[in-house]
Amino acid sequence: AERWSLPQQFYMAALALALTVALLGGYLVWRDVRRELHMAELRGHFVSSVSHELRTPLTAIRMFAETLRGGRLEREETREEYLDTIVSESERLSRLVDNVLDFSRIERGQKTYRFRSTSLGAVVRAAARAVQYPLASQGFRLETEVEEDVSAARADPDALEQAVLNLLTNAIKYSGDSREIGLRLRRLDGSAEIQVVD
Repeated sequence: AERWSLPQQFYMAALALALTVALLGGYLVWRDVRRELHMAELRGHFVSSVSHELRTPLTAIRMFAETLRGGRLEREETREEYLDTIVSESERLSRLVDNVLDFSRIERGQKTYRFRSTSLGAVVRAAARAVQYPLASQGFRLETEVEEDVSAARADPDALEQAVLNLLTNAIKYSGDSREIGLRLRRLDGSAEIQVVD
């Protein structure tokens, strides 16, 4: 540096600064592109998963509705069972759409919860009813145990039921060869515990 004149030192410093800025800019662009590609991949997986989840209840609703419309049922019990399945799958479809909307609201920080005194037993039983058809159609057996002396909790019942349903759905998806799922509500050291076991 002592051999260089002042203009040369200035040019070298400017060149080093320009190279540093260029490298930093290149790194930031590369990082942003990588993040965008990752987000695009996640969106693709999300859309694929949602499409599959929506198609399942729609297929069941259409199949049972067409069977009922065709008048091919002789037993009244079977007819009632098909209608119950259509109602159950419609509710499931409605929940899936609500989940997508909730996910969007949570991402934007606009999700609101409505806390009130909630019977945990009622939440657990509602979740068990909601998964009854998917469980039966895939050969699962759900064992539900509810301790009746569990007191009410301050919670958003819809959000709590959705959490239990998510756990049950995961148990269905990832239980391997086992076809037994347990759903339990019990008192535990002054608290309440909802447990899903596969």
